[in-house]
Amino acid sequence: MNPPLQTIRLSKKEVDILNALKRKLKITQWNILCRMAYCLSCADPLEPPTQKMTSTDSVVEIEWNTFSGNMSELYASLCQAHKLRSKSDTENPEYFKKLLFRGITRLKDSM
Repeated sequence: MNPPLQTIRLSKKEVDILNALKRKLKITQWNILCRMAYCLSCADPLEPPTQKMTSTDSVVEIEWNTFSGNMSELYASLCQAHKLRSKSDTENPEYFKKLLFRGITRLKDSM
């Protein structure tokens, strides 16, 4: 299965949340926190809300291989399964981003 996108772009808002979580949880890498957030979001069967982000909002980029590690197929499959379950017609890259950004917010709220 192909990855939903090659580069994940995070806005300043998401980076600020992740930095706060890094300090609080003493986790040094964003990709680990992003994985946690993504899985947390995938556990919710509802379609995530749309978040508007322009290319100028992006302050950090994470390559897909860094995000997914050696579990690329798993993370790509989670996105596809969630998309089918929620009956979304959004294309995969956008849907993946919506899941990730919802998860980052929920991770912050749960800490």
